[in-house]
Amino acid sequence: MLYPGWWHFGGHFSIADLDGLGHCTALTDLNLNSMVAPCSLAPLATLTSLRRLVVDAIDDHRDLETLTNLPALTELEIVNFARTNDHERWPGIIGELRAHGVSVHGW
Repeated sequence: MLYPGWWHFGGHFSIADLDGLGHCTALTDLNLNSMVAPCSLAPLATLTSLRRLVVDAIDDHRDLETLTNLPALTELEIVNFARTNDHERWPGIIGELRAHGVSVHGW
């Protein structure tokens, strides 16, 4: 599991992009909540073992469609979904993931 654990200590601890994360092909659990700045999720495409993912909807990440192509994904937790203004992109992604048997939940 990879989790950026510095909670509210300023932007200098924030992860600016996910480039390079694709080399962690054995990664099974990833939490992008909190300290990951809005960025592209495209680097997750090579994480073929990723089973569980936590994403903060407020972060407005790009390339959400990458999530629908993660072959081992079984659970997606969308944090702050109720607080996001982006209600256009998420429903299609959630529907497609659920159609593939992925458990999608959030708050």
